[in-house]
Amino acid sequence: ILFIQRTGTEILVFDEIYHSHHLAEQCVGEVLDRCEKMGWKKPDICVGSPEAKEMQERFRRVGIPYRYMSSRVNDGIDIVRRLICDGEGVRTLKVHKRCANLITEITDGYRYPVGGKRNDTEKPLDGHDHANDALRYWCVMRARRL
Repeated sequence: ILFIQRTGTEILVFDEIYHSHHLAEQCVGEVLDRCEKMGWKKPDICVGSPEAKEMQERFRRVGIPYRYMSSRVNDGIDIVRRLICDGEGVRTLKVHKRCANLITEITDGYRYPVGGKRNDTEKPLDGHDHANDALRYWCVMRARRL
């Protein structure tokens, strides 16, 4: 789970909750607990995977709308890469150092089949990409037009 804020011309990823094997109810509780502990208001929106039906319902139950937009994986990766650094050298996306898992995944990059390399049609391999995927979902939904 990434905490993301758009401020004018910048997108700030300022915190993360990273774990596995937690129930959706527990994850939503952790989001609310983190917000309370840090003095943040409850998130305005949750953006995530279209397949996460239980997570969608749990966020809605606590008054946080859950949104998603289906897109090709490679299209989303292109959007994120442009936000990291566009053709003019402008960096729109900023990631706080406490988001260690996201930083590691961005630095390591997506993995492709042996002998393959990133192109417009080849999808990356699944695995070690949950934070990258969360960022990609958000960028497709909330920043594709920047």
